[in-house]
Amino acid sequence: MTEDLSLPHAASDVAAMADTFSASGLETPCFVLDESVYHHNGRILKSIQERSGARILLAQKAFSCFPVYPILRPYLAGTAASGLYEAKLGHEEFGGEVHVYSPSFKMAEIEELLGF
Repeated sequence: MTEDLSLPHAASDVAAMADTFSASGLETPCFVLDESVYHHNGRILKSIQERSGARILLAQKAFSCFPVYPILRPYLAGTAASGLYEAKLGHEEFGGEVHVYSPSFKMAEIEELLGF
């Protein structure tokens, strides 16, 4: 059975979303997240993993909004990091696999990373 991967209604109707925000009294500028869209995108990514055998990681350099990690956690294999502190964030807040790359590491950083 083919899964419906169309966007949730609220996310596809930008005019309605703008009207809702205007009527809400939110002060702007503000940062607004639509949880249903994160679940929607997560289902797409999980489907790709299941069908392909690939494991998809959250690239924290591009998206480190860790309050959203619990929403994305069920859909992704883990996180990708570019250093010790991003790796710690992924390990502590997301869980799963932690992949980290940097052109160089201090020995103490390697020892700490091995604990993940």
